[in-house]
Amino acid sequence: MLPRAIKEVCYDVAEKFVPYSEISICGETFRVPFRLRKWWFQEHEADTMAFVRMRCKPGMTFIDIGAHFGIYTITAARRVAPFGKVISFEPCARTREIFRAFTSLNGVTGVELREEAVSNTTGVATLFNSGIAGDPANTLVPFEDHPNQALTPTLRLDDLEVTRCDLIKMDAEGAEISIFEGATNFLGRHRPEILLSVHPRQIRCSGRSLKELWDAVSGLGFTTYEHESEVSCDQFLNREDWFDVVLIRKAPSRQ
Repeated sequence: MLPRAIKEVCYDVAEKFVPYSEISICGETFRVPFRLRKWWFQEHEADTMAFVRMRCKPGMTFIDIGAHFGIYTITAARRVAPFGKVISFEPCARTREIFRAFTSLNGVTGVELREEAVSNTTGVATLFNSGIAGDPANTLVPFEDHPNQALTPTLRLDDLEVTRCDLIKMDAEGAEISIFEGATNFLGRHRPEILLSVHPRQIRCSGRSLKELWDAVSGLGFTTYEHESEVSCDQFLNREDWFDVVLIRKAPSRQ
């Protein structure tokens, strides 16, 4: 195999002639930088893509926590236009560079790209990363696969000033509980639907538990669904590998 540095030089030359490739993910078409065309496959994270495609409507506000390269940001921006809003959080500087290239290639403008990691405090924290450009699993949680460290600003959703929030995609690699702890007022005020990626291994590495996450979510009034079926506490806790759930907060009953 070619050393990474030589590969990057080859890609630099190739992209002068073929700057992008066109790919399709779950029926959604994207232009992606030529060197990154093999990152995805046809059914890549199909549940997440379905959530964004089906629920985003014109005029909505969509928040993408853990935006990575921006695939879901782009999908949402296409659907909430022309009067909606997309706010994307991506704390890794190298990944934000690729994010900007993605949105530019796909003609998406007006996205608010934020550098903070969403957490339970507004301040500064350590971001752990693998050193691989574009790694989607960079995290606030000390993790064996991510030995490199860098400081990143953090933000509570309770400190985010928006007039509305309809949908959130949350993929925070083990920081899920902290995000909910810093968002009680925000979520109570806006009542968004949430696509939540749950990472049991990273949560345990953080010293927290799935039971704490379940308690945080249910305590905020959310009902948890997986593949359109309601999830019980026992089903939620009996998981070892990464999984997605949809959180829907029921409207208060009228007396």
